[in-house]
Amino acid sequence: MATQPGVINKTLLVDTDILFFKFACRNENIIDWGDGESLDIDEDKAIIEFDSFLIDVMEKTECRELMLCMTHDVNFRYSVLPTYKHNRQDKVRPELIKTLKEHAWANYPCKQVKWLEADDVMGILGSKDPNKYVVASTDKDLKTVPCTLFNWDKDEKPRRISIEEADYWFHYQWLTGDSTDGYTGCPKIGPVKAKRLLDDTPREEWGEVILEKYAEKCFSYEEILQQARVARILRYGEYDFKNKEVILWQPKYR
Repeated sequence: MATQPGVINKTLLVDTDILFFKFACRNENIIDWGDGESLDIDEDKAIIEFDSFLIDVMEKTECRELMLCMTHDVNFRYSVLPTYKHNRQDKVRPELIKTLKEHAWANYPCKQVKWLEADDVMGILGSKDPNKYVVASTDKDLKTVPCTLFNWDKDEKPRRISIEEADYWFHYQWLTGDSTDGYTGCPKIGPVKAKRLLDDTPREEWGEVILEKYAEKCFSYEEILQQARVARILRYGEYDFKNKEVILWQPKYR
């Protein structure tokens, strides 16, 4: 179908890592026979549900094109902070993830970039042109990116994240950390304290105040930067596509 004059042909960027896990888990069941266990896997149902979900999200976001974003095998954050996501290493991954990933590569436009997580791929493209791209994910980290965002669990339609809102949530994430991703944030500063601190501080002073709070807990400057850099979802201009290198975030304050 041809796009009408003046109408932007929007592309949906999908956080496929979340979907692979979602539909793999739903279609794998351990059966206890009393004298042993077996794994019941329904590949066909997983693929049908995966495909149907994508169609549904495209309709809700009114996107005409689709790109499935995936995490690269080697994540740059491990070189920034070796303990990043270390608590997930022993978890058993559903077998159907491999099947769904192969199905995605064979049937859809897919995007995977060296060193990057799916979040970063979406963050770079989504912040490059929020009018063209709609980022679809349930991951709260995407609130730290100035983009057009659709959380399929919460939103009825896509919403625009301004640069001011994105910066707020980035600094919030830098303060609170994320235990599920294996980085601590600033000790004894949880969600309530983090919001109060940011709300009571002028935006241009957020960075200085955060540096001071970490320093009070005896963090070195490099350790403080580690926390920020693993929390930072990359935006447009923070990855060198020619040389395939991440441009690590640098504070404008110290």
